Amino acid sequence: MCGHDGHIVMLIASGIYLKKNQDKIPSNKTVMLLFQPDEEGLGGADIMVKEGCLEGVDEIYGYHQVPLGQESTISIKSGALMAGRDNVFIQIEGLGGHGSGPANAIDPITAACHLHNAFHTIKSRNTFNTDVAAFTICELNSGTTFNVIPRTAEMKGTIRYYDEDVRKKIVERIRTLSQEICEGINCKSEATIGPSYPEVINSEKQTNIVLEAAGKELGESSINTKDHLPMFANEDFSFYLQNILGGFIFYSCKPRRRASVFTLTLCRFQR
Repeated sequence: MCGHDGHIVMLIASGIYLKKNQDKIPSNKTVMLLFQPDEEGLGGADIMVKEGCLEGVDEIYGYHQVPLGQESTISIKSGALMAGRDNVFIQIEGLGGHGSGPANAIDPITAACHLHNAFHTIKSRNTFNTDVAAFTICELNSGTTFNVIPRTAEMKGTIRYYDEDVRKKIVERIRTLSQEICEGINCKSEATIGPSYPEVINSEKQTNIVLEAAGKELGESSINTKDHLPMFANEDFSFYLQNILGGFIFYSCKPRRRASVFTLTLCRFQR
């Protein structure tokens, strides 16, 4: 998923290249290669930073392949490159019962449906037009069979943002709507929000280093600093950038002779 197997191969190949050309690395410089687990789960970067992986490190660079733009294009910009992220988990509890007697039950699916519709008002009614943010419910689970009203329903989603004040506003509305709508249908609810991944903020100096190197090796036509940037995607590389200067890069893996491509999260993505 997300092409992380490709990232591993690319970093191994980089290590082999650097070793073969070790004589070209200044004697007062050391290059460290970080193989980091759990980018999409617990935030592996945050854990590695806390365990000391950046001790003695002055600057850091990371990359992610994307099936966007022209093949072999490097995309980077200084400043905000990727959004901050919060995970959203909402547990709704009602009272189970048989589908033939809904009056004897408290249906958590009804509460979840009303809540999902209400969530769509957060961006349109509780944030300004200039606020750049997104809140999306991507998973709703409840019940196991066709004729039984379940006891619980679970909703999972994600918040994306570039401004902490906007994030706080969205979080507050999620909690308020979850409590009040579920109470109105006699259900209990619990909204858990987090962990939070900060925005990816590239340093200007390190961005310019990448631009200069990419222009020299790939040509100016292979550099993108505008299209698709910044992205609403998120990357826990941001935890490194909170501690030291660095730059994050996108590398286009879109095949030249294919009209359509599979996105990163599809099982048929093969790069």
